[in-house]
Amino acid sequence: MLLPATADKRTTLIGYEESEQLDVEPAKYFVLRTKREKRACKKCEEQGVATAPVPERIIEKGLVSDRVVIDTLIAKYADHSPLYRQSVILLRDAGIDIGRATLCGWVMTVGELL
Repeated sequence: MLLPATADKRTTLIGYEESEQLDVEPAKYFVLRTKREKRACKKCEEQGVATAPVPERIIEKGLVSDRVVIDTLIAKYADHSPLYRQSVILLRDAGIDIGRATLCGWVMTVGELL
């Protein structure tokens, strides 16, 4: 909150003057953890340990979420941002080093799914 230059103990607050600005928050990358239950039955030894199935993902056993892959595709095809530029931007803005070959592999995988 900003105070007028003439604000002191003699003045009384009578309200606020508000203003708005468009602002931006850079993309935020984080580790998404998924917990899958593992269960065992002491009386059913032949069954062993049962684990909940892994949810289906675009890149099976990949280290990135579907959202990261989709964001890469949108940047490439809708925003016309080549993969080498996306790689440089990720390193510069987020400190994430993902090579162009990896990004290209994601694009190829999505193409095969279509």
